[in-house]
Amino acid sequence: MIKITNKTHYALRFLIHLAAVYPTGHLSISEVASKESISEKFLETIVSQLKAKGLVRAKRGAGGGYYLSQNPVQVSLFHVIEAVESEIPMISDEELADSQAAYIIRQQFAELDKMVIRYLKSRSLADLLQEYDQFQTGQMFYI
Repeated sequence: MIKITNKTHYALRFLIHLAAVYPTGHLSISEVASKESISEKFLETIVSQLKAKGLVRAKRGAGGGYYLSQNPVQVSLFHVIEAVESEIPMISDEELADSQAAYIIRQQFAELDKMVIRYLKSRSLADLLQEYDQFQTGQMFYI
């Protein structure tokens, strides 16, 4: 299926922690890197991309750090992927179909891509934070 890179995973992990302290808190890269066992250097690169796209802002000075620039409800998973990836991972192949069967198959996968994008746009950091909080308190249910 669609391969989500470590960049996206790490960006989402960083943003979940920022969402947890929203709206008044902020965190340093080193705090989150330590909690999540992520390379601080790699996380710095990712955070600079998130900042360039306006998803996070920095508070300078002693005790400074990063904070979400908007409510976690407004930040979709799609926004995060779009901020850190050079292109959105897709299933469908953009090449021209060389047969009717290939065309039909590509059309089906293109439809699946649309469904995945709709899903990613419908899920927010607030949704992830809610699940994270439930997991932290031992209330995670599996079906």
